[in-house]
Amino acid sequence: MSQTPFQEFRTRDSSDVVAIPTRYDPKTKGFIMRWKDIQHHFENAKRVMNGKSGILFLTDDDLEDLQPLRISHYPDVVLEVVVTDHVPVSPSSTRTSGSTMEIKPSSSARGQARDEVTRSNQTPGGGQIYVASSGNEIGSMSSDVAAFRISEIEKDNRALMVRFQDFLSDNRTSLITPRQHRVAQDQGYPQLSKNQSINGNVDSNRSEGEQLRQLQVQVDKSLQEMYQMNQKMHQQQLQIDNLLQKTQQTHQQTDDIIQKMHQTDQRTHQLQQQITDIQESSQQMDQQTHQHQQQMDNILQQIQEGHQMLQQIHKTDRSKRQQENPSVEQIRKADQCLQETLWLQRLEFDRLMVIRSHVQALLSSTFLEIPIPRLFIVLPTPTGLVDKDGKPSPLQFRLYYLCECGSHTMNWKSNGLHEIHMAEHPGYDVDNHDAFFDKYGSYLLTMMYMVKYGAVAGGRAVPPLSSLDIAGRTDAGQGHLNYIKDNIHRFVDDTITHLEDIIRTKNCNMDPSLNWKLNLLEFDDIISHLKVKEDGN
Repeated sequence: MSQTPFQEFRTRDSSDVVAIPTRYDPKTKGFIMRWKDIQHHFENAKRVMNGKSGILFLTDDDLEDLQPLRISHYPDVVLEVVVTDHVPVSPSSTRTSGSTMEIKPSSSARGQARDEVTRSNQTPGGGQIYVASSGNEIGSMSSDVAAFRISEIEKDNRALMVRFQDFLSDNRTSLITPRQHRVAQDQGYPQLSKNQSINGNVDSNRSEGEQLRQLQVQVDKSLQEMYQMNQKMHQQQLQIDNLLQKTQQTHQQTDDIIQKMHQTDQRTHQLQQQITDIQESSQQMDQQTHQHQQQMDNILQQIQEGHQMLQQIHKTDRSKRQQENPSVEQIRKADQCLQETLWLQRLEFDRLMVIRSHVQALLSSTFLEIPIPRLFIVLPTPTGLVDKDGKPSPLQFRLYYLCECGSHTMNWKSNGLHEIHMAEHPGYDVDNHDAFFDKYGSYLLTMMYMVKYGAVAGGRAVPPLSSLDIAGRTDAGQGHLNYIKDNIHRFVDDTITHLEDIIRTKNCNMDPSLNWKLNLLEFDDIISHLKVKEDGN
């Protein structure tokens, strides 16, 4: 538990310091000094000063003194206790019935004035009793001026008591002395008897005693008014300080709000500019997407036209054969062969349309759906070419990932659609190609068709090899990648042929039109089928 602090006091006429323990006040939640404790050590204590400033009693919310009376604790400060002794009438002053009259200021006249002196009352002795006035000027008075005037009023209060004593000395009445009696006789005044002289002095004493009592009432009233004005001035000064503090806080908050509004306007302007640039880029991307779609439609239209041309050739050929009168059996066989060819072409066309829809669905999937690389192809490696014709060995294939560029990789300064291309990486050798093709063959064949014929979906575009080289962005100085760049068309066709042969000879379920989807675990398991070096390549 912390030690109770002490408050140090001394009187003006003594250098001895008295330390009085403080008390904890639950109302003010701080340490205070009770007025009774101060009066216990300083019997005639009237007020407490801190330098030239008077210390007021603590008040409640209604500006009423807290009971019992108390003052705040001033740590590390020696406060001065003003002690006022009783003011007795001088020995030559009036005596009534053998007793001495004493003038004592009222105990209610506590505190000190903190306002400008604007009016005064004249005392019988020529002195002035200063009374503090209040008004609108109090609110505008600065603290420095107020402190100066408070010190001046305190001096006037002390001078008031001195003048009051002078007044008693100058206006006191006394009994007629023998010398005064002789002077009166020498000047021809009537001689007064002893009883007449005493009676006159008694009447005079009564009159002056009444004046002294009236003066006492005036002094008490003036001091009471000064105390009340002091309280009002103190509260008004506190209100002014609070108002100034709130005004400064309001100005600071206003400046902060204006600065934030300015920053917000700048940020809004930047965002608006970015939105405008993105809209322009989106329009350009839509135009390029439309162009790629038209290219795909043209390719499909050419296939359909080729199919129609074959049908027309079939009809023309059959008409010629009929005109040449061949045998019916030959015509039937030729017609059957042609029908089978057309049927196979039709199946292939329908199959390509299904694969195209699968490719578009795959490209439309977001990264959140498949958060790992999912676009890749396999190509025969240069070491896998066993003859001059470049026939690939089934044991020599290499996997290459594709960069999934698209609208999601464009920034607000981009111009044009971002196209999917081969990643600038040497790729990975396929370790066990049989198991790899059994598991990923249908999906891989879908990717190879996408690379060959192109596709546009989900803000992504893969240009067909006939119009744009997918390896065109590959660094020409990367060795075998440069070789692939020069032979990409042939490598893609050879890979497709190899995969189609596997479908026909081993497993029909590898048909991409039937089984082309992979789940996340299957994508994550691809690395187990690749030859990865210790450095990660």
